[in-house]
Amino acid sequence: MERRVPPGYFAVTTRNPDGAAGQFGESPPDGRTLEVFWRPGCPYCSRLRRELTHRQVPATWRNIWEDPDARDVVRSLNAGNETVPTVRIGAVSVTNPSWSQLAPLLGAGPWNDPTSPTRDGRLRAMASGTPVALFVIISLTLTFSGHDGLAWAADALAVASWWLTRPLRA
Repeated sequence: MERRVPPGYFAVTTRNPDGAAGQFGESPPDGRTLEVFWRPGCPYCSRLRRELTHRQVPATWRNIWEDPDARDVVRSLNAGNETVPTVRIGAVSVTNPSWSQLAPLLGAGPWNDPTSPTRDGRLRAMASGTPVALFVIISLTLTFSGHDGLAWAADALAVASWWLTRPLRA
């Protein structure tokens, strides 16, 4: 029976060495490698590459358009579809994962450091709109003070800060 995964959801498939399906949450072996199947032009692959690079997670990247074996692996894991990014860690595979789905599978390491700036709230504060609100308040203050040119500059900074913090809100 073929299992279809609705768009926006991820599929997790585990296989034991004998080929039988396993339970989600199995810990990959200690000698595990992170293997990412991708293709050029895929925005989801780009997002995952940025996330893994930012967190300094070592990974092997396999292009399914250039590597027929990688293409076959992706098809076997995704019910015949070439859905990327597909990540394989040991016997566990995840299709189009977010960081919150990958972190528990990776286990301990420098990428799960609780003192990381992505965990302590500084980036969350930026993503919450604090800089945008600050620039809007400055813009309003300048407008009421009669400095329309500077108010336009503050508006431009508000838009730029909103645009630049977009990846943090994803």
